[in-house]
Amino acid sequence: KTTLCYFVFWLSFFSVSYAQDMLENSANFKKLFNQENYVVLAETHVIVDIVDSKSERAKGLSGRTSLKPDAGMFFIFDTVGKHGIWMKEMKFPIDIVWIDQNMEVVYIENDVSPDTYPKTFAPTSPARYVLELNAGFVKKYGIKVGDQATLF
Repeated sequence: KTTLCYFVFWLSFFSVSYAQDMLENSANFKKLFNQENYVVLAETHVIVDIVDSKSERAKGLSGRTSLKPDAGMFFIFDTVGKHGIWMKEMKFPIDIVWIDQNMEVVYIENDVSPDTYPKTFAPTSPARYVLELNAGFVKKYGIKVGDQATLF
């Protein structure tokens, strides 16, 4: 009985934001110990690099020559907003997926070319996360606005 009461008490204080904090802390723990993080999106697993500091987000994929086919970069922003992404010093095109605080895809830009710099791409709805993928990934796996994402 005591265990059940404790469990019910715990659940009454459990929230989506607390769950997100747990996921992000788990991602930071994995990053610290060089464990792979991944996102599941439209039943597709993507191995991701987590970027969660202002300097890491500003750099993003700049300077890299490619991404592995099943890889991406997952940006964690401190707040919800219409966070812009640019193609500064990019060497290959990408798909950009914005995800809100409830882990729902809210906006997508397909096949964004490096030659679009200095243009900034931003969602029409507020987001907390951005997932950058190889160009064509979104189309290939049928990812669309409204899909749920999960970070592991």
